[in-house]
Amino acid sequence: MRKLLPVLYLYFGTLSLMAQNRITISGILRDSETEEPLIFASIGVRDKPIGTISNSSGAFDFHVGQQDFAQGDIVISMLGYQTLSLKISQLEIGVPVTFRLQKAPKVLDEVIIMDSLSSSDILEIAVNKIPANYATAPFMLDGFYRDLKRVNGTYISLLEAALHIFDNNYEEPRNPTKLREKVELVEVRKSLGYDHALSKYFDQDNLLEEMLIENIVRYYNFPKLVSTEEQINRLPLTVYNGRDVYALDYHYNNEHLKVFIDAENYAFVRIEQTIGSKDHAISEVLRYKKYLYLDRFVTTNKVIEFKEYNGLYYLNYFTLYKRNQWYNQESRSLDYDMELYQELLINNISPNTKKRVKSSAKMKKYGLQYQDMPYNKGFWEDYNMIKQTPLDKKIVEDLELFGTLENQFGDH
Repeated sequence: MRKLLPVLYLYFGTLSLMAQNRITISGILRDSETEEPLIFASIGVRDKPIGTISNSSGAFDFHVGQQDFAQGDIVISMLGYQTLSLKISQLEIGVPVTFRLQKAPKVLDEVIIMDSLSSSDILEIAVNKIPANYATAPFMLDGFYRDLKRVNGTYISLLEAALHIFDNNYEEPRNPTKLREKVELVEVRKSLGYDHALSKYFDQDNLLEEMLIENIVRYYNFPKLVSTEEQINRLPLTVYNGRDVYALDYHYNNEHLKVFIDAENYAFVRIEQTIGSKDHAISEVLRYKKYLYLDRFVTTNKVIEFKEYNGLYYLNYFTLYKRNQWYNQESRSLDYDMELYQELLINNISPNTKKRVKSSAKMKKYGLQYQDMPYNKGFWEDYNMIKQTPLDKKIVEDLELFGTLENQFGDH
């Protein structure tokens, strides 16, 4: 899943003062044995709702308030690793920080599990306990969203946004295809590539809305899993935040799913899902310029992870990759290979909120790509987002054909 992270710039981090009441912890996460970077690890402050995650280089920037700096502990956690906790005040200012996580000791199922629960039993219990493990009162999530589009190997557009996401609760929706959350746009910046002729073919619907609906825990999309016992395999127990976690592996036709469930309270902590094309089925016929194209779905890959706060679980981050191919109906040649990368990081949680979000008709109908706001450079300088990295310089080269990204953000 490394390819899910769009990549732009990299520098090794330091702990630095951003303002009188704001500091930034910058660093990189590595496996203590292999020195490999740790991707999608969660970084937060103990007992506080703020956080971020590491990027595809294991790097992160984490902006916290001065009070957290004086009193708080930075907590770093990742599935399969021992949680690392350090006093923020003990980190030396101005010195690059490298954090090394140790793999959690392997857990013996025979010692921990003394019951006869089958794989589908575990999954069914987890689904039934969603109302107990997730929010039952209105809550607000602050989120950072990014999408990146690529056509025939060339990146054509980038959009980043800061959002408020409001939800009433985690009750099962009557219609799992209708969005329950409401979204309010705080800030947005986008490259000029959103004016690319092919870009609109990614934008016929609200991309963020489509992404949120693919949260299979929030929308209870597990019916086939519970009824196909023979296709759900148990993997060895793993660990997350010091707690034992069931790991289930599921195959059904062209779908592969890994589900990680807290062994104590049966909360879903992580979902990894891949959906492949079945016989290259045609999803629709599209017209571009003077030709008709057969739009064939190739694959969808997603990773969804949740975090616990005050005894309940909330979305932590969500990455989604989709790929379609366009075949010329007349010549049957592959003319366009279309790829969409999406990321959503939740960087703050407000449980039991009295605030509400009223989505405008424009937001519901069109989505972020059509929301024009002045570019606020200062806002992004200390906003908790997924740190941009330089693993693929081609992304920058492709996007900056029409000028630097900073200039493109300001031109909208």
